[in-house]
Amino acid sequence: MPDDVHLARLVEPRFRLGPPLGAGAFARVHRAYDRETRRWRALKHGPDVVRLRAEGERLARVKSPYVVESHGVLEDEAYAALCLDLVEGPDALRYVRGPSRGASRESARRPRRNLPMAFGAPLQEEGTSSYVALDAPGLARRRGVLRGTLRALMAVHAAGLAHLDVHADNLRGARGRPLLLDFDLARPPGRVRDQAATAHALAPELAEGRALPASDLYALGVFLFEALTGRAPFEGGGPAVLVHKLTVTAPRASDLVPGVPEALDALAAALLARAPSARPHAGDALGQLGDA
Repeated sequence: MPDDVHLARLVEPRFRLGPPLGAGAFARVHRAYDRETRRWRALKHGPDVVRLRAEGERLARVKSPYVVESHGVLEDEAYAALCLDLVEGPDALRYVRGPSRGASRESARRPRRNLPMAFGAPLQEEGTSSYVALDAPGLARRRGVLRGTLRALMAVHAAGLAHLDVHADNLRGARGRPLLLDFDLARPPGRVRDQAATAHALAPELAEGRALPASDLYALGVFLFEALTGRAPFEGGGPAVLVHKLTVTAPRASDLVPGVPEALDALAAALLARAPSARPHAGDALGQLGDA
């Protein structure tokens, strides 16, 4: 039976299916109208019943206005649909770097002072970085997303989980309030055998099979660095970038572009510390952010 037919049989008559919203490695997402609550929802669906049920159970453990809410799982022996709040709006990077009045764009081509050699070549070449001058509205957007995400991570970690897939596309929401999405990879802290999250956002300890709450703080540091500079601190994918993260200190955002506020520069550096124990906890980072 085709997936769309199976989905329709599974969710009707409660839901009226709308258009597809996207697809991932093991599930797809459809917009759907919930006739019981008279609200549009997102249905994450696929044949991996155990995996979707587990994601719903993890989400049910986390209570935060900054985490997408689950409304249960519909399932039979061969198919499942996880019902979620419908989250609309741009991803977090597009939001924080969106147009603002009076912002001027600069291109910075400057050497990074913190790029040692490895295997006889620089780990990252000099290059041009798009940079939006940080006016007051731009700074407010960045602070708002950081504060919301840190509060989301406080709730995730308090529930005994590490999210393990924090990046801009999983931080969405309208009117500047970010919602943390996609708990497929979330796990209790411990050993992990495989980690399929976005490579450039992976914390270095994940290369050693260690998944920690601090791994989420590293990923948030990658997001902050990107929000400030227009590029990731370590670019590329696969095992090579993780080796670099294990052996090389991340550059400072202020090394790449001019005008980065000192407090945000320091917070990004703290979050990107190679040693998990050197990174602040989510609550401490929220305090460090303050009025930065």
